[in-house]
Amino acid sequence: MISRLAMSGGEVARVFRDLATATGLTLARLPYGHSTRVGANQDMFAAGFELLEVMQAGSWTTPATPAR
Repeated sequence: MISRLAMSGGEVARVFRDLATATGLTLARLPYGHSTRVGANQDMFAAGFELLEVMQAGSWTTPATPAR
């Protein structure tokens, strides 16, 4: 069985901040966890994934949210 590890938005921002610091980048604004989820959604549709596949990857329960 595969378990999912959930991260809060603050934890995602901390990971981005730590990665930016480690690589010497200065970010004017940190991306939010939600923005990466939306970006992945858009990338999956652009790559030809079907709606049900995108829903499963993003843990959406209704098709309206990822279809927006």
